[in-house]
Amino acid sequence: MLIKSLNLKFNFKISRFMKIFKTGLLIIGLGGFLFGCKTLTTDKSSGTKKEVATNQPTTAVPEAGPMAVKKDSAFAIVSVERTRKTVYRGLKNPLTIVVPGAISTKVEGSGLMKAGNYGHYILRPGAGDKAEIRITASMPDGSTFTESRYFIVKNLPNPKSYFAGETSLPTMPIALTEDQIIKGEVSLMMVDFDYDLNFVVTGFEIVFPSGKKITVSGDRFDSKALEMLKKVRHKGQIKIQNIKADSPDQNAAFFRADPILIKLNKKAHPKK
Repeated sequence: MLIKSLNLKFNFKISRFMKIFKTGLLIIGLGGFLFGCKTLTTDKSSGTKKEVATNQPTTAVPEAGPMAVKKDSAFAIVSVERTRKTVYRGLKNPLTIVVPGAISTKVEGSGLMKAGNYGHYILRPGAGDKAEIRITASMPDGSTFTESRYFIVKNLPNPKSYFAGETSLPTMPIALTEDQIIKGEVSLMMVDFDYDLNFVVTGFEIVFPSGKKITVSGDRFDSKALEMLKKVRHKGQIKIQNIKADSPDQNAAFFRADPILIKLNKKAHPKK
């Protein structure tokens, strides 16, 4: 029994030693992998032997400075405020143009001008259905980045015409009393448009049922127009056309305002 017990203890120690030995080999192997296994090679030119790491990457990694930018990785950020790729003729279309990482940037295009801060421009396209801008940027690595961007050019949509806060259709005139016409103002408004344009009506033409035309300055009927209004009979139709307006904030142009048809109602009580 004593001999058997001694054999068991001896076998247990041998087994434990082998586990520790294998673990040590595993750690050494991992260390060689992580820190670079080296082998002896012979330099053919000198005949001397030297140690060379065998697990180093074979692809060279180029060094780059803190501001280095690859030529093929440069890009321009160009955006049209409120629209994506459409600019309107007769409107100051605001653009933002930036080339990230560039030392200097030059932007050219017909109708393009700088607008204050860096990267901000105004584009007022001319004739044609497309507008091109050309971007040239000097990059920190000495390369030159060039790119052209194109925009769709559209005319300004016609603003909606209003008189006394109401609008008409070609076959449906608005019915107004004489008092409403005297107090009424001609106004224009863009409906469902990308930009908010404030129009100031500077004049219009009035066509009376007799065929006589009177040109008025401003946004209301003047004294001559009011004299003619007194001669119009009940249900007589008056037409306001050739409306002229300015847009001080945008200097918008190239628009045509729809005419307004008014049917005079002399029997209705004036609205308060």
